[in-house]
Amino acid sequence: MERIVDKLLNRYEAGTVPRRQLIQGLAMLATVTATKTASAAGFEVVGFDHVQINATDALASSEWYRRVLGLKRIRSGAMEDDSEEIAHLGTEGNLLLSIRKLEPAGKVDHLGFRVTGASGEALTEELTDRGGVFHSSDPDAAPGSYLHDPDGIRIQVGPKVTTRPY
Repeated sequence: MERIVDKLLNRYEAGTVPRRQLIQGLAMLATVTATKTASAAGFEVVGFDHVQINATDALASSEWYRRVLGLKRIRSGAMEDDSEEIAHLGTEGNLLLSIRKLEPAGKVDHLGFRVTGASGEALTEELTDRGGVFHSSDPDAAPGSYLHDPDGIRIQVGPKVTTRPY
């Protein structure tokens, strides 16, 4: 699955795949049975959680994804409402797309993978032991601490984000 996501992102960044096809492809991957990777630390990746993209207006972009792709507005984490700053979309109970007002617009900011088992400091420690390097948040990007893959793609790893319907 990782190679498929890499290919989609590379094609998107090269301009050969429009954003719509990128989101459709990632949404289809999210609905496929997750490949589980067991580890000695007791955590495992159980699925793809979300893609965060940058937009000039998160609310306007979210309305486009709702109208064209049929995604639903969802509340995620502490978010209480959509705004021009941030919006979340997905399917019932699943966050698939986070849209933030960040520059440069049209860029994939990061990928989120869902894990079970270890979380917080234990998860960070295990990922670091495996060679992952966490970077502090870029002030111009989404908040949080992220791993970077060998090509610089930001990766967020954590438990399922709590979602609620509007």
